[in-house]
Amino acid sequence: MVEALEELMPILAEDPHNRSGRHAIKKLAGLKPGDGQWRIRWREYRLRYDIFGTDVVMHSFRHRKEAY
Repeated sequence: MVEALEELMPILAEDPHNRSGRHAIKKLAGLKPGDGQWRIRWREYRLRYDIFGTDVVMHSFRHRKEAY
């Protein structure tokens, strides 16, 4: 789990909005800022996060079976 999170950090630092379209990042509908508006799928994990200006704030990091 720690290894997967370490692999995600450079991706989120470079392109949290996924403007490049290279990553499995999606903005989730119907969520307010602070509720984890963005999701990235990485291996068997799901990371939900928010973007505030240039800051990326992690909301949750869970196995896909527990994420939804």
